[in-house]
Amino acid sequence: MVLKKKCLIVNNAHQTAIEPFRRRDCSHRENQWPPGGKLPGQSNRCFTKYAEIRLPAILSQLPARSYSANGYRNHVMERNLSIGHMKEKKLVFDPDALTAEYLAERNKRLRKDGIDQYKAAEGELRHYKDDLYAEPGFQRLAVVEDVDVLIIGGGFGGQLAAAGDFGGAWYWNRYPGAACDIEPYIYMPLLEEMGCVPSEKYVHGPELLEYSRMIGRRYGLYNRALFQTELTGLIWSGPRARWITETSRNDSVRAKFVIIASGPFNKAKLPGIHGIGTFKGHSFHTSRWDYGYTGGDSNGGLYKLREKRVGVIGTGATAIQIIPRLGRSAKHYILHNLSWFGVAASLNTDDAAKIASELQMLDFKRMEKIRARVDATVKDPAVAEKLKPWYNQI
Repeated sequence: MVLKKKCLIVNNAHQTAIEPFRRRDCSHRENQWPPGGKLPGQSNRCFTKYAEIRLPAILSQLPARSYSANGYRNHVMERNLSIGHMKEKKLVFDPDALTAEYLAERNKRLRKDGIDQYKAAEGELRHYKDDLYAEPGFQRLAVVEDVDVLIIGGGFGGQLAAAGDFGGAWYWNRYPGAACDIEPYIYMPLLEEMGCVPSEKYVHGPELLEYSRMIGRRYGLYNRALFQTELTGLIWSGPRARWITETSRNDSVRAKFVIIASGPFNKAKLPGIHGIGTFKGHSFHTSRWDYGYTGGDSNGGLYKLREKRVGVIGTGATAIQIIPRLGRSAKHYILHNLSWFGVAASLNTDDAAKIASELQMLDFKRMEKIRARVDATVKDPAVAEKLKPWYNQI
C-alpha cells in the first residue's frame, strides 16, 4: 500500500450505516439531546481489488436512508435452504442462481486465517488504542474493597471501565456520522424511568453517549465507577469464596459475583498489512477518532483535512458513515476495499423453514432493487457490475 501523504484511517465496521429519519423535537427531565448530523455530497475515488473507479453518487451522495450493516460479511443463507416456499409468479430473477452467486461471492471473502488476519494494538501499534477523550494525567489511589457484585464494562450494562466515562461502544466510537442500527425503543434502557424520548428512529452516537452519562448521574453510578481502569486478572479464591481482581491501577477488589459486560466492541481490529507499523503519515483507528488532527466534530466539518490525502482501509458500515463527511472536507481520499460492505442477521425462529424461505424471497427482491439502483447511477456497465452487492441483507 502506498500513500504519498498524509493521513490513514482504519476501521473494522463496529457500528452501522444508518442515516437519520427526519428529527423530532425531544425534551426530557435533564437536558436537550445534542443535534444530529446531515449527509454531505462529494464525488471522489475508490480503489477496489479490480480497478480504479469513480463513485459519483454511490458513496459520496448517500440517500437519507442508507443501508444497515454490522460487519458480519460471511453469513449467507444455508446451502440446503428450500426454495420451494418461494414460488411466485413472474419472478424477474432466479432464486437458485442468486443463491449460487451469494455462495460464490462469500467464498471469495473467506480467509483461512480468520480473525488471525488482524493485528493487536500492541507494541509499535499501541497508539491505535490511546484514549484521546480521557482526562490527561488522571491519577487515583488503588482501591482495596470487598463488594457483593463487580460489573466489568462501561456501556449500558457496566461500570468498571478502561474508558474515561460511561458509554461503552459510544464512548470510543465518536467518528463523524456514528449511529446505531437498532431502534432506540428497544436499544436504550430505562427510557420510561429517565423520562426520555429518543430524537430519531436511529439515534446518532453523541445522543447515546450523553444518555449513558445521564443514567450514570441519575443512579449515582459515578460514585462507584472505576474509570481509566483495565481488568488484568480475575482469580477465584475457594477459601474466601470470592473473585479476586487485578487491575492496571493495582486495585484489589474482592467480589462474590462478577458480571462481565464489556461487550464485543471494546478492542480495535487492525488490518494485518505490511507497513502499518512504519507508516510515516498520521494514522488512527475510527474508534479513536483524532479530532485534534482532523478538526470538526461528530457532524463532520473536518476542516483540517482540506489539504490532505486521506486513505481509508475497510468498507464496512463505519466507512459508509464516515466517507460522506470525508468527501466534503478532504482534498482527496482513497478507499481501499476488497468487496462491498455486507449485513446479515440470523433467522432465529421456531418455524424456521417457512419463515426463512419467505424472508429470503423478500431479501432477493430488496437486493435486486439495490443492484438496479447501481445500474441507474453508474454509467459504465463494467464498473456498475463490480459495485453490486451479492449477499443477503437480512
